[in-house]
Amino acid sequence: MAMGDIKKIVNAEQEACDIIAAAVEKAKTTLSDAERKGQLTFDIKIAEANEKAKAIIETANANATAINTKHAKSAALRCDAIRKSAVSKLDEAAELICERVVRG
Repeated sequence: MAMGDIKKIVNAEQEACDIIAAAVEKAKTTLSDAERKGQLTFDIKIAEANEKAKAIIETANANATAINTKHAKSAALRCDAIRKSAVSKLDEAAELICERVVRG
C-alpha cells in the first residue's frame, strides 16, 4: 500500500474519532440541557401544586369556619330557647319544692 493511501486511512480514522468525540460532547450537552429543563419544569409543577394545595386548604378552612359559625348560632338559639323555657317554669318549680318541704 502506498504511503499516500496509508495517510488517507489515518486521516479518515482521525476524522472519524473527531466526529465521534464531537457527537459525544453534543450528546452530553443535550442531556445536560434536558436535565436542566426537566428540573425547571419539575420545580414549576411543584410550585403550582403547592399553590393549588394552599388554595384548597384555604377553601376548606373557610367552609369549616362557615359551618362552625352556623352550628354555633344554632346551638345558641337552642340554648336560649331552653333557658327561656326553664325561666318560665321556675315559679312552678319553687312552688313544688315548697309543697314537698312543707308536706315532708
